Amino acid sequence: MRISDITPETVEQILDSYPRLNFNQQITQLMVSQVKRKPQTATFTWLAEVGRCCIHGFVSPNWNDMLNSSPFAE
Repeated sequence: MRISDITPETVEQILDSYPRLNFNQQITQLMVSQVKRKPQTATFTWLAEVGRCCIHGFVSPNWNDMLNSSPFAE
């Protein structure tokens, strides 16, 4: 089911009953907190993007970094 499958009235009723309460800001703060506490959990996940966008100086290896630092001569 997509939000477009739900009538606007129903969406309004749901949001009235369960307001978002700054959800975007709150979820971003939660994810940033996780990445700051355990930066290794971000590698190769969408959390790496959260780190790059929201934490000054955050660096997480990407696929090319991993390949380029491989011990194999090819």
